[in-house]
Amino acid sequence: MKRDYGKIFLFGNLVGEIIMNYTIFKTGLGWVGVVGGEKGIKKIILPYPQPLMVERVIAQEFPEAKEGGCQLITVVKFLSNYFEGNNHPQEFLLDWSGYSDFLVQVWRITQSIPWGEVRSYKWIGNQLKRPHSFRAVGMALKKNPFPIIVPCHRVIRSDGSLGGFSGYRGIRLKQKLLEIEGIRFDEERKLNW
Repeated sequence: MKRDYGKIFLFGNLVGEIIMNYTIFKTGLGWVGVVGGEKGIKKIILPYPQPLMVERVIAQEFPEAKEGGCQLITVVKFLSNYFEGNNHPQEFLLDWSGYSDFLVQVWRITQSIPWGEVRSYKWIGNQLKRPHSFRAVGMALKKNPFPIIVPCHRVIRSDGSLGGFSGYRGIRLKQKLLEIEGIRFDEERKLNW
């Protein structure tokens, strides 16, 4: 069956059926996916070069998810605007279920980092009142299922270097996301701050 990835699918659930929905859409950086359920957004898949790559990620992690779902339109618009360099902050219902308190705390603190600004892993540890937890913070951000909405790309090392990133293109994608927000780096991918 050939899929038409040029459209955002808007088909809803059958009455009484509880399922997860997903959509895949194209941005200037590649194909992005969003999975949502009755409790909110379950996952955002950052850009891949081909839509089938995004579909594979969704099929592996959410085999029960069905294509479509009008509740995803708002987040699709938000992400499309984001990848075009437009800052339109918005609140979204995120499905935190199944995650530890520590992960949720790290992600909530990360959500507070404004557009066009960065903080360090150590800064997040200090906000948690656990100043030596920067490695644990990094591991928590690696597991972030809500990138962009929980802007883990805005967290860098204390020395101004980018640190890690779990998106498809790794550090290059992290740098590109920061550049979308107006942040520039030197030739060694370091920020002078």
